[in-house]
Amino acid sequence: MNLLMICVGIVLIILFFVLLIFKRNYLSLYVLIIWIFLPKINIITPIANVTTGIRIEDIIILIFCFVLLFEKFKSCKSLFKSKLMLICYAYLGASFISFLWGILGGLTISPLASILGLVRKVEYFCFILVGADFIYFNKTNYLEIFKQVIDISLLYIFILCILQYSKLIGGFLIGEYSPVVTYATAQFNGAYELGAYCNLILPLYIYSVIKSKSWQDKILNSCFIFFNFVAVALTMSRTPIAINILITFLMIFVFSNKKFKIIEAVGCITFVCLLFVLIKYQAFSFLQRFNSLNLHEIFNSISYNIQNVTYDDYYKNLYEGQPYSLYGGGDVSFNMRMFKWAAMLNVFLSFPIFGYGFGSNVTIDGNYIKMLAENGLVGLVLFICIFVRIFLMTKGRKDLLNVLVIFTSITILLGAVFIDMFESSKVMSLFWFIIGIFLFKYISQPENKSENNDNITGLGNLTIKNNREIIKTTKRRK
Repeated sequence: MNLLMICVGIVLIILFFVLLIFKRNYLSLYVLIIWIFLPKINIITPIANVTTGIRIEDIIILIFCFVLLFEKFKSCKSLFKSKLMLICYAYLGASFISFLWGILGGLTISPLASILGLVRKVEYFCFILVGADFIYFNKTNYLEIFKQVIDISLLYIFILCILQYSKLIGGFLIGEYSPVVTYATAQFNGAYELGAYCNLILPLYIYSVIKSKSWQDKILNSCFIFFNFVAVALTMSRTPIAINILITFLMIFVFSNKKFKIIEAVGCITFVCLLFVLIKYQAFSFLQRFNSLNLHEIFNSISYNIQNVTYDDYYKNLYEGQPYSLYGGGDVSFNMRMFKWAAMLNVFLSFPIFGYGFGSNVTIDGNYIKMLAENGLVGLVLFICIFVRIFLMTKGRKDLLNVLVIFTSITILLGAVFIDMFESSKVMSLFWFIIGIFLFKYISQPENKSENNDNITGLGNLTIKNNREIIKTTKRRK
């Protein structure tokens, strides 16, 4: 039990109730801020050898849900019967079946860890309600307030990353403070999560630069893009760096005119060629890890692990301390990932429908293969259906929030290939918060598919006309 964090938690809970009484409209934003800015430090670690425990932010979101219940969900009641939420219920139901299957079948090694994993998944989805609550109480300026918070968070991250790179401060790894960190982690649990968060907010700034008519806003948001790239580069994490570059080129290509598309296509080819040269000659330290990748060794590692690794090998390593029987050549990080993937594939073939137990594993470095093993085909398909529904909801809509939802969804789906993205608390809480805002707006304006708010300052405000329509619609629902 961490007494210091208990004291911090008491102060934050008191502040929560102060806001509830005097500034109710900012309460949901306060919950998000706690999740983003506070390092992951356990108050209680109920399971030995499992880093995830009960944290302050868990208590804060629980109290917030009780507040919503006391208010009879007046700010988000309209969301519960939406198609998106129904798919979320179906996914959680399938996860519960997988959880029971693992427990009753004796497949889950730690039932308590599995229970906490399932509860945490529900907790992440609760941020859909948090986002809806935020827009309900801040209809006229919700995007402006939201971007200000994200601006502050990125500046905060940038400063922490520079201090960590300079070895002036350490970081919080697996719930404890480490005086020295190899890669920048800021307030996150690891470099991968920091990179994933920066990629999630990157579309905010790229779109602002492209669409803003003010040169001051263009310059300011360009500075934030620079801060974002530096933070991702200092993680030296290959997947976030690759996604950061890809999203930048993709958004510029999508929102540019035909002539610029040709210029960018040529520039992109030139950039890729230059990047290969820089990686080959190790011109920058943050690109050195790419140099260890070799196509021949990659194929050999995949073949070796599929033929030789079973789930028993993974189990013995995880719970009995037996060393990894890794492929001997190539990149060690890639070989370890392939070892885990082969083990998950091996157990999935034995339990293909609902998997062998929700939350049965620790980090797998690939959320799709992890979900396939733990939730089976049913769970994975339902989770993908959530994103399919999100993309369908954006069809025909051209507002700023729509663009943000599309590209944040893309970053999440791409990142989950090589990172356990769906399990990342800080990343997924922000993502579902954005989806909550979007879903509320979608339900409030079901026929409004042609609005295009490109006259922006920073990210942009809704037009007066659209604001009035939202307010009128909400009043009618009351």
